[in-house]
Amino acid sequence: MQEDWKEIDEKLKKPFPEEDIEWRVLRTFKWGNKQKAVVVPYLENRAIQNRLDELFGPFGWENEFKEIHQGVLCGIRIWFGDRAITKWDGADLTNFEKTKGGISNSMKRAAVEWGIGRYLYQIEEQTVDVYPEKTKKNNFNYVDDKKTKVKGYWISPVLSTGNASGFHKNQLKSTNITSSKERQALINCIKDYLMIIDLIDEEDRVIRLFSKATNNNQIKSYKELLETATDEELKEFAYVLKPVNDVVVITKHYDLDINRTLEFLQIIKPQINVKSLLHLFFVLDKNDLTQLSDWAKSEGAVNRRTA
Repeated sequence: MQEDWKEIDEKLKKPFPEEDIEWRVLRTFKWGNKQKAVVVPYLENRAIQNRLDELFGPFGWENEFKEIHQGVLCGIRIWFGDRAITKWDGADLTNFEKTKGGISNSMKRAAVEWGIGRYLYQIEEQTVDVYPEKTKKNNFNYVDDKKTKVKGYWISPVLSTGNASGFHKNQLKSTNITSSKERQALINCIKDYLMIIDLIDEEDRVIRLFSKATNNNQIKSYKELLETATDEELKEFAYVLKPVNDVVVITKHYDLDINRTLEFLQIIKPQINVKSLLHLFFVLDKNDLTQLSDWAKSEGAVNRRTA
């Protein structure tokens, strides 16, 4: 029986094909003359229902919903012979179609309690371009953010089989790139990071950072880096750029001055001298970024109240 449970658990947690993954916008911002959106992946309820039907049959599971204050609880009950186990989670009502949105989101969270789609929570936020007109590609989405005035079309990031194509920070170094499309997606991601950090035209600095990140001192130009670096080296480089990119994105999103952000990071990282973004490479961890995000949200709220 223990082996049966283990097999079921593995099947519940199995990654989904790319066509079952959707992306939603967390926030948007403008950078120079470009529009950007920060997006994260999620599962549609249809994919969750199909997974449960596939494993337990249409009569081997059920869901139950309960209203709570300004939210909805969902329980997913699965039958194992004569025994039933229910796992619960909840979600707030959404601004759009409040009841329907609350039900949908609570079921997604309850599914995560069973391990369904849990791996998606580990995939890092992705920054994508927002174009004023539709592109020739078919996989486009629309965003209209009244707050930032970012409006247009964006293309969903590329996912490899069941995982992000090199962008999942916790697995970035071990993710295999299996196609030229995935390598190009990683290169585009690196270009975005460099642009946001304002290093895209600083070739010497970029090469020095790359050399330190990869221990490769043979590459001498930006062009050579993109064309001849190995997949593993590109992943190592993206891994180093990502935290500093996030610092800029968080600062921009809450409309803060970068110097205030650096002052805050100096407080939480007293062991280093934080004079510029360049001093943040190789030193930031997830906890630092969480603290920064919480502070920036609070600081942004204060600025709006006093404006």
